[in-house]
Parts: sequence; C-alpha cells; structure tokens
Amino acid sequence: MEQLGSYINLLSAILVFIGLIYTARQLQATKQIHSENHEWNRRLKSLSFSFSDKPEYIDILKRLDEHFKINSKKPEKISYDYIVKLSQEEYKEVFNDIHFVLARLESMCIAIENNIADEDVCRYLLRTRVITLNKIFTPYIDNAKHNRGSDDMFSHLQHYAKEWKNCKINGKEALGKLK
Repeated sequence: MEQLGSYINLLSAILVFIGLIYTARQLQATKQIHSENHEWNRRLKSLSFSFSDKPEYIDILKRLDEHFKINSKKPEKISYDYIVKLSQEEYKEVFNDIHFVLARLESMCIAIENNIADEDVCRYLLRTRVITLNKIFTPYIDNAKHNRGSDDMFSHLQHYAKEWKNCKINGKEALGKLK
C-alpha cells in the first residue's frame, strides 16, 4: 500500500510538471499571437493616415491641389502672405484645410514615434506627401509656431519629412533607416 502511495505521489508530480510545461507553452503562444495582432493593428492604423478612408479628406486635398498645384509641378514654398490673400479672395477655408492636413500628418508622426503606427507602411504610403507638404507650407508652419508661441507645433512632421527625404522606397538602397 505504501508503494501505491509513492506511485500516486510520483504520478501527481509528473502531471503537475506536464501541466506547467503546457501552461508555459500556452502563454508563449498567446504572447506570440498578441505580438502578431499588435503588428497587424499598427499596420492598419498606418493605413488610416493615408487620406483615402474618407471622401471629405480627398476633397480637402483636391482643393489644396486646385489652388496650389501641389501634384502638378515641382513644389515650392508658398508664402504666408499669399495664403492670407487667397483666404480673403477665393478660398475662404484655406487655413482650415492646410491646418487639418498638417495636423493629420503630425498625428501620424506622433503615432509612429509611440509605436502605434508602423513607420515603414506610413513612409511607403505618405513619404512624398509628408516631404512636399512640409516643404511648401513651411512659411505657414513658421507663422503658426510664432502665433502660438510653440516651437513644438508640427515638429514631428518636420522631423520625419527631413528623415524620409533621405530614404528611397521600393526595395532600393536607403540612406535612412528603411528596412
């Protein structure tokens, strides 16, 4: 009888050990699934910044292009005085449109910095737009910083515009940190 008790204790210890191994493997699998879900969600969040998810965003970009010819020529800085003149004459919502687009890109850059959005996906989708809009609206950005007394305004956008300007896309050699 004593021998049977020893076998039961041994069997119990073996079963507890197997249970611990199984639990550890389940935790590892759950961690892997969570990690993959996080990466997937970061990529989905990156897509949401592409301006293509809502027609009203596309309308804003069309209005900006209509008045500034952003997509049809080599972009040049647009003076703040010209933006003011335009707002008084034919494009009343120009300040709102510019600020909305820049703020949306700033939000994307902050999301990248905080690991909420995937930088590679955002760079692939919006590299040209970030660089171009930062360049042409630098006078607007400078004025907004001055008016609000904050050098941090649009600073993330400016950082990524500068960084991404040195990167190439589509598998070509990158000077930045393109993977």
